Amino acid sequence: MKARFLLVAVPVLMIGILACGLLPGCEVGSVDNVVPSSGGNFSGLYAGPTGKTLVANNSGNAVTTLDLSQFGNQLQAVDNNGILFKGTLGDVVNSSANFSLQGATTAGAQVNVSGSLRASGSTSVMNGTWMEPTLNSSIFGTASITPITTNVPVTNTNAVVRIRWHSVYGMPLPVGLWFMQTIWR
Repeated sequence: MKARFLLVAVPVLMIGILACGLLPGCEVGSVDNVVPSSGGNFSGLYAGPTGKTLVANNSGNAVTTLDLSQFGNQLQAVDNNGILFKGTLGDVVNSSANFSLQGATTAGAQVNVSGSLRASGSTSVMNGTWMEPTLNSSIFGTASITPITTNVPVTNTNAVVRIRWHSVYGMPLPVGLWFMQTIWR
């Protein structure tokens, strides 16, 4: 009876050991190591307050709107004059992020814009500084956006691992052999 058991158990055990050693490794981590990410998309058509321009003072034609598109941390915007601006967005923290844009005015002056974007529900506020070589001004406007959501961290971090202990051999029994311990007892 024991010889029959060994003829079946040993090959199955060896296959199990080889499979564990030859299979690609799995990385097992804890959910405690997962950092929840917060992000959002600030894309929208930014306009100044009613009756005012987006940029308080600039050379060339007035800037009344800025159509902002976000692709990850890359920003692209086109003003109401058809001028293209390109830039970057910083990390989004508490639905707010710093940004920078580079472009030009209709008068040909190079422009650097830096400031912050802050979202509240489906509204985003752009507030910053418009910098040309010969003048600095403020830029302020709002846009309708898709609401920014924050990932909620997983709160259930309990895990249960059950290992059957073989009383005769005094060692853990591989899962594949659980059924055999009842057959040959």
